[in-house]
Amino acid sequence: MDICLDHIDRVVERQIAEQCAPVILGIKTANLLVLDEGQSFYASKIFKDTELSLYLLCSHKFKTYSLLYQPYKLKQYIQEKDNSCYLSQLGYSSAESELVIKTIAYKYNKYMQGKQEFPHEIGLLLGYPLVDVFNFVLYHGTHYLYSGYWKVYDNLSETLLVFDKYHRAREILHEFLIHGGKLRTVMDDIIKYE
Repeated sequence: MDICLDHIDRVVERQIAEQCAPVILGIKTANLLVLDEGQSFYASKIFKDTELSLYLLCSHKFKTYSLLYQPYKLKQYIQEKDNSCYLSQLGYSSAESELVIKTIAYKYNKYMQGKQEFPHEIGLLLGYPLVDVFNFVLYHGTHYLYSGYWKVYDNLSETLLVFDKYHRAREILHEFLIHGGKLRTVMDDIIKYE
């Protein structure tokens, strides 16, 4: 039985690393994490009592959609003047990260049910530059300079460097896990050195 549970933990850890390595390694604010419903328990266990938070946005068609994020960095990013102003224009009554996340979760859930448009402002939670979020909405996802982790509308050379960091983070974490490492070890070590 323990061997089976250990295998499930490893599978979930690899999926989390594939989707969220830049967040785990401290170079990205947040990421969406999509898992099979049965795997969400293991993800919760992995992040319990760590510096990262996992917030369930919704469950849909046997999948869970969660936001894995660094609370302090997310709060800072959302409260930057231009970002909070943009959220205010979209009807958000507060730039408090907890309220923004709850509202995004509500909107994302409605979107998954087919009851409203996709909440593109989620890009701000994921650390995307406001100019890219704004222009994605303005141009309906067209006329971008480059498509990578998100569609880029400005500062291409700078953003390509960020994408490279994200890609390297995924490679590093993948190698670490393949050689028997655990995500919890990585997170504990990062906390020590920050």
